[in-house]
Amino acid sequence: MDNNRSPCFTFTRRQYVYSTTDGEDHLDDTGESGSEYQSLLPLEVHGAGYSSMRLCMGEDRESTYYGQPGSVEVQELRMDAEQFICDMARQDADWGNRFVAFTDYDMQIIDVCPDSRQLVVLVLALVRARPHYGNCIPKLYQTSFTAAWDLNTGHYQTRDIQPLQEFDQAQLRKVWNPGRAMCRKMQQRWMIPQGYARGVHVMTNEAVFRGHSLSLLWDSTNCIAIIPGRPGR
Repeated sequence: MDNNRSPCFTFTRRQYVYSTTDGEDHLDDTGESGSEYQSLLPLEVHGAGYSSMRLCMGEDRESTYYGQPGSVEVQELRMDAEQFICDMARQDADWGNRFVAFTDYDMQIIDVCPDSRQLVVLVLALVRARPHYGNCIPKLYQTSFTAAWDLNTGHYQTRDIQPLQEFDQAQLRKVWNPGRAMCRKMQQRWMIPQGYARGVHVMTNEAVFRGHSLSLLWDSTNCIAIIPGRPGR
């Protein structure tokens, strides 16, 4: 299946410019304007000397400073895994007519090609679905979806949807994260190279939960570190 402009995958550009007043007119960038579902990554952008930069809104695009030297453009390509699971279950899964809702998911990137900018994504999901026969009370099942995602176009192809396997709810007392182990098995089965260049490198939002920024970004293979500037320096 090949989807164009799917709501599961969206691309946005945001332009930031230096604040034009001495006061703090930084606009909180919490997502798409007027949307209850804030799907954009919240950002706070600073320029030289840690000076505040603000997000250009619609009325700013006609101004003289839009696109000026020193402005910053942030491009974001994102996957809505929850929307992806619901769409695949209802539209393409053999068991789609039994699907009720999903409970949890674990997403892993199996392979990435830096030249073609293609990703292979594995999404494991716990879903509630009606049994084949008997009572109509939904039960908990585990399934998985595999898709190829083209970062250049945003199109994706569904490669595989696994049948439903009944899941013991008692296992939810432990942390449910089977994706990493299954990802390694698929990489070995498909003989995917595990070198640094083909590896998948992930930055988490752990710094947000800890309440402070990262002190440096370290590339151990190339012995390169990026040390963020500090206010007043």
